[in-house]
This record gives sequence, structure tokens and C-alpha cells, in this order.
Amino acid sequence: IGVTFENEWVKVDELLEIEKNGLNFYPSISALESLVDKIKQRELLEKIGFASGNEWISLSNLKKIRTKLPENWTFPLMAKLRKGGYDGKGNKVINDIRDLEELIHSRESDQWFLEKWVSYEKELALVVSRDAKGVVRSLPLVETCQNKQVCDWVLAPADVPNDVRNYAYNIGASLLNNLKYVGVLALEYF
Repeated sequence: IGVTFENEWVKVDELLEIEKNGLNFYPSISALESLVDKIKQRELLEKIGFASGNEWISLSNLKKIRTKLPENWTFPLMAKLRKGGYDGKGNKVINDIRDLEELIHSRESDQWFLEKWVSYEKELALVVSRDAKGVVRSLPLVETCQNKQVCDWVLAPADVPNDVRNYAYNIGASLLNNLKYVGVLALEYF
């Protein structure tokens, strides 16, 4: 018997016990553990040699330095929930120190992290899969077009140079192989 997942909203701690007792999950709970938490995602990408491309700091670490922004950081910033945010939910634009202090003093501040603001030309997405034998496959890299932070339509294949396509695939394949991930995963690139 095996169980598959359609999304990352799983209670990892509860399911780890079930997995330890012999039920097979695809992907494994241990593989999902690093993906359901955006801070753990960033740490994993850095560990396998792919910086997230953007500087970030957890709000709990920022509290320790008394709300002072790290050197070379300026407003606006993007605040993100470490778990559960999607399609513009779980994101907040932090325009000034007042917005930042309000978030820090909220009940859930330990669940947030900050990223430097990034201007980008395109949002890209890639669907990759890995089977139990370790074979990695992907669909073509696509450009997603957003309306109010929700994907409205997709252009396939993305109009980007081959080195961008290859880099996106290498990130996906490295991630799947590092996690020994069996299943399908959708990745977004900004």
C-alpha cells in the first residue's frame, strides 16, 4: 500500500510516525519535510549548491538584532510565511520600519521570514518527476503570467535562452536526486 500527495500541506510530524511503521508514501515524508517549510527549502538549496538567488532572514533572527535591517538591505521587503503560503497568500510587502515592527510584534512572527525585494522580468515554472529507479524527466519550462499574484495563463515553452532552461532543469533534477524524491514536483523561478 502506498499514499501519494497532491500538495505540500501535509502534517509532516504526524505522518513520519506512520511512515516509520511501514506505510510507503510517494514522495517520502522525509523528502517532503524539506519542502513544506520555505526556510528549509532555502537551506536545502544552499546545501546542494544552488543559492536561492535572494538574501533572506527569518523574522526570529531579525528580532535578535532588534529590528535593525541587515547591512545593504532597504525597503520595500517581501515577508513570507514559512509554511502554507501560495498564490499571493502568506506574503506581505513591508514598505517601511512601521510595517516591519507590526509584523514582528504579531502573534505569529516566528512563522515569517523576510527577503530582499526582487524585481524580475519573468516568472518561470518547471514540472519535474523522478521515478523509483532515479530517472528524472521534465515538461518544458514555461512562463507563467500572473493576475493579482495568481497564475492566469501559461506560455509554453518559455521564451528564454537554453542556458536558463538547462539551469532550471539542473536545479529540479538536483533537488529530486538529493531528496531521493519519487513523484512529481512543480518548481517556480523568479
